[in-house]
Amino acid sequence: PELAEQFVERNPVDVGVQCSTSMSEHEANTERFEMETRGINHVEGGWPKDVNPLELEQTIRFRKKVEKDENYINAIMQLGSIMEHCIKQNNAIDIYQEYFD
Repeated sequence: PELAEQFVERNPVDVGVQCSTSMSEHEANTERFEMETRGINHVEGGWPKDVNPLELEQTIRFRKKVEKDENYINAIMQLGSIMEHCIKQNNAIDIYQEYFD
């Protein structure tokens, strides 16, 4: 009873305990790949080098060309279904509500 009075309940409690020394070795041989670092000035919107972002006519022409591309249409359709799933998930639960004690 004396010790029970000093007991403090903490919620949640998550403690990791390791009773032995960590002794492991791992090797992995992976294929090498060539990497290239590119920089971009986000002020200009990431346009290709041949498109002047300040000229409205060039940007409109480039957008129309890209929007007609089959890969662009497929990518947008796939992203749309993924985004719809995420939106439905977020609307289904209240992320600020505490569901578990």
